[in-house]
Amino acid sequence: AMAIRQIVAAGIDPPVIIFCQSIDRAKSLAALLQSVHSNARVAVIHSECSQPERERIIAQFRAGAVWFLITTDLLSRGLDFPEVVNVINYDFPESTAAYIHRIGRTGRGGRQGRAITLYSDADVPRLRIVVNVMRESGCTVPEWLVDV
Repeated sequence: AMAIRQIVAAGIDPPVIIFCQSIDRAKSLAALLQSVHSNARVAVIHSECSQPERERIIAQFRAGAVWFLITTDLLSRGLDFPEVVNVINYDFPESTAAYIHRIGRTGRGGRQGRAITLYSDADVPRLRIVVNVMRESGCTVPEWLVDV
């Protein structure tokens, strides 16, 4: 929770998609962001939302009325948001494919994009996922990340 507070406090350009592992985590994070930044425009979208509700939230996000769209892996595939420049993995993805699909929501159409992945000690063994994707895409992998 502290890391996401620091990211928001430091200033992050909306629109931002934030991925969580569960519906409950997504709802909790939305409440946290609202409490930290009372004028932040936050919405949560997940499988329990009706189709009309999903469409309304997506339209608001595309129109800029929602700055932070918090979701489960529901939105990691299929939808294109060319304006998204920041994706945050609040919960570490379960697989390489999930990671690739999540971070693929930013940097679309040749635009610049940034993916931030938060991790805990429990996630350290799976950091290999991030390192491998970074290497395969031609990114420079920081030594500290390789050492972890």
